[in-house]
Amino acid sequence: MSEETLRWTIGAVRMTALVEAETSGIPPQFFFPDITPDDIRGVGWLGDDPGVADADNATMAMRVQAFVLEVGGRTVLVDPCVGNGKRRNLPFWNDLSTPWLERFHAAGFTEDGIDLVVHTHLHEDHLGWDTRLVDGEWVPTFPGARHLYVAAELDWAAAPEQQAREGSYLDSIEPVLRAGLADIVAPDADLGGGLRLRSTPGHTPGHVSLEVTTGAERFV
Repeated sequence: MSEETLRWTIGAVRMTALVEAETSGIPPQFFFPDITPDDIRGVGWLGDDPGVADADNATMAMRVQAFVLEVGGRTVLVDPCVGNGKRRNLPFWNDLSTPWLERFHAAGFTEDGIDLVVHTHLHEDHLGWDTRLVDGEWVPTFPGARHLYVAAELDWAAAPEQQAREGSYLDSIEPVLRAGLADIVAPDADLGGGLRLRSTPGHTPGHVSLEVTTGAERFV
């Protein structure tokens, strides 16, 4: 495994993190306007890993990554990053050209081998690899997978003001809907095999978390 690909075995689940990009040295105020440097220095575990935060300078790293869960005979992709060639308003996510798909292959996965795509929410850095550009058209990357959406989140992403803000609906969501690969699920849906959604709104209106139960262990 490379430093861009990390893997853990938790009970009966194998989880692989596939990094698309990582940026260090970010002031935490970018995310939390009221935070102070002392707040960062006071969280011991942040300083224990220099890849997460720089306690001396009170800065943090931001990583864009997807997770692949191999569980109960299914291969589940969670939050597939920004994607390549997408026109985005944020300059650091605009028109990317990263080797994320090559890392996906190097980790032993194939596009046809993904059974389920789970989105915790529909910000542009959590759904971009759902599609890729083929002969000038955005088409689903994982043609054998069901792609899960919560209705409140999908409605929010489709709203004109949100489309103007991010632009990901037309190139990363609509092609999946048009291909008939989408399932609208409840925010507390039981996905079977120890996987369940949990409603965690706030960051976005229909935000969910994925709870995984494997034997005596459980993680989110």
